[in-house]
Amino acid sequence: MPALKAQSLGQYRLVRKLGTGGMAEVFLAAQRMDGEVTRPVVIKAILPHLAEDERFVEMFMREARVAAMLTHPNIVHIHDVTKLEGRPCIVMEFLKGRDLWTVLQRLGAQHEAVPPHAAAAIVAQAASALDYAHRKRDRAGQPIDLVHRDISPHNLFLTRDGHVRVLDFGIAKSAYQQNRTESGVIKGKLPYMAPEQARGKEVDGRADQFSLGIVLWEMLTGARLYAREDPILTMNAMFHEPTPKPSSVRPCPPALERIVMRALRRSPTDRFDSCESLAHALRTWMASQEAASETRLVRRLLGRAVPVGEDAAFYAPDRPQDGDVPSEELRLVGVDLTPSESGISPRPRVAELEGAAPPAPLELTPTPTLEQSAKAPLGLTRRQLGLFAAGGVAILGLAFGLTAWALSPDEPSAPEPTSAAPVVVEPSGPPAPVEIVFTQVPDGVTLEVDGAVLEVPRMEVEPSDEVHHVRALLGERELWRYDGIFRQPL
Repeated sequence: MPALKAQSLGQYRLVRKLGTGGMAEVFLAAQRMDGEVTRPVVIKAILPHLAEDERFVEMFMREARVAAMLTHPNIVHIHDVTKLEGRPCIVMEFLKGRDLWTVLQRLGAQHEAVPPHAAAAIVAQAASALDYAHRKRDRAGQPIDLVHRDISPHNLFLTRDGHVRVLDFGIAKSAYQQNRTESGVIKGKLPYMAPEQARGKEVDGRADQFSLGIVLWEMLTGARLYAREDPILTMNAMFHEPTPKPSSVRPCPPALERIVMRALRRSPTDRFDSCESLAHALRTWMASQEAASETRLVRRLLGRAVPVGEDAAFYAPDRPQDGDVPSEELRLVGVDLTPSESGISPRPRVAELEGAAPPAPLELTPTPTLEQSAKAPLGLTRRQLGLFAAGGVAILGLAFGLTAWALSPDEPSAPEPTSAAPVVVEPSGPPAPVEIVFTQVPDGVTLEVDGAVLEVPRMEVEPSDEVHHVRALLGERELWRYDGIFRQPL
């Protein structure tokens, strides 16, 4: 599948490549209208290797066409869903402003959070857009059951005229399916998922509401709610840890805090019955506070975090790269284009917001019955590792917080290692079977060894050069994988 170059493609002329994400390349383009009139657009072109996957292309095009049916002032408009040089593309309007993630990063660098009125205004606008999409029906009057699935600060865009636009409707589902197939983990999205979505269950609009609740909590506090150093710790916080109130981090109006905490209830039935109900609650609170208009609040916030004077430098074209149109071609479309941040477009490197509360540690303690054991070092990655085992003792370190223990009834307890290096015990006779016991496996996670599900969290293997395959699964999603051997030291 050829790469798209800076050239005329029907009514579109590619002007500049803005970046490449996990699923798509993003371009600034000029769309020829009547006569000499052109308008700037953003084109997201699916990456060549994905464009060769017929099943994925079919799903992507179907979902994108559904999203193109949405017409709402708070949803980015899709002009066209087409193919350019055989590659599926989405043609969207371009927007002047910044995504909410950038705004939060700027405020975090200044040790600030979003003022409560502005935070409520942003979420109220986004909630109205989501409710519209959730209730959308097709031409036959049937519900299309559209759920965004990827609400986060990256997919909420603040425009210079004070509106909030929801990005990438309809794309998140195909991105979710593709990421699940390729890696089993949706990187960067998990900290904004509703618990039912993270568990792989069917979701409805209340999952998007939960995601909005996380966004609102993080705006009010300037901290991350569920982000941890790995997915298992994130899910442990999401499923089990008490949800801290915003006021435990920064002062927050009590009435607004009650709204946030209701949207963040773990059971969907305990949340607001719809995103519109959430929006109504927020607007009722703002009215009681005699707050400024929503558009004015958003304009002020964006102007404070990202002054308008920065736009010229931000939007100015970089030095043309191979395949780019010369910079003067940008005069066709102007330079007021923001590359949208979404599940399939380039994202900034994630950094913790200033003032973020440290994540609570996951308890990793041995079960009372493990009297003769050696604690496993943590932090090993998915790389293939050779584990040494002899005398019935082995050490297996699992990423994502799973803890492994190796038992030997004939050996004394081994001291806890002071580093992550594998523990090697010299054999005193023929190698005994190695029993590995996993402790503190999070709810909903299944362990699978060599294709067979472990009914109990333990396994026994003979030391050999045979490669064993150990996986941790959440539903059908592969969260962690270990491919390695248990053998005597050389």
